[in-house]
Amino acid sequence: MPLPEDEVSSIVEHMNQDHADTLVNYVRYFGGVDGVISATLHSINANEMHIDVVAHSLSCRLAIQLIRPLNSAGEARSVLVEMAKQARSGLHEEEDLK
Repeated sequence: MPLPEDEVSSIVEHMNQDHADTLVNYVRYFGGVDGVISATLHSINANEMHIDVVAHSLSCRLAIQLIRPLNSAGEARSVLVEMAKQARSGLHEEEDLK
């Protein structure tokens, strides 16, 4: 079932305005892209988010699978927060190994 367009727009706007660092972490951890200069959420649906990425070696729109499907736009917050925690933890562990 598609998410309501107005709710998707609200999620996209909020993430881009308030969580730019989290979007970079999603791209680095879940997308495996290093050297990220910027990451902008383009869209989100029940299964994935699409992030416009500029990195040292590329410029693209990256699809990142959500850790679980969204049954409603209301579930997006908890899924995105959980993914943010996973990304932060995973990136921190990678840094510790260097």
